[in-house]
Amino acid sequence: MAKKVAVQERNPFPAISVRQPYAELILLGFKTMEFRTWNSHYRGPMLLHAPRTITEGDRSITFDLGMAPARFETLPRGAYIGVVYLADVLEFEHENVFEVYPVVEFEAPIPGKGKTNLFYPSDNEWDAI
Repeated sequence: MAKKVAVQERNPFPAISVRQPYAELILLGFKTMEFRTWNSHYRGPMLLHAPRTITEGDRSITFDLGMAPARFETLPRGAYIGVVYLADVLEFEHENVFEVYPVVEFEAPIPGKGKTNLFYPSDNEWDAI
């Protein structure tokens, strides 16, 4: 069963955390599918958060994509980096495919803490956004 996202009066829409380099690829429009084990009934704009956490797999896929190691190290982490649009969620082989499209990349990353699933940033984080 899908988890419900609490409706917030002050925070107009939720956020989703996506590790780098995938968050960057979404903002550039090269990645439009994000695979998740959980579903969501929400459709619409979402803040895109890049968590601090990276794995060795994240680092190696960057090199496979031809991104210079120095560029990977400069990708923002631990911050909100833009807005994406969640158009649909499709079920595919026991996973949920979030169909996302870039809306806007922030001029500068906005520090913030991510969470699992869709989440609403704190009031202080929204004030910074």
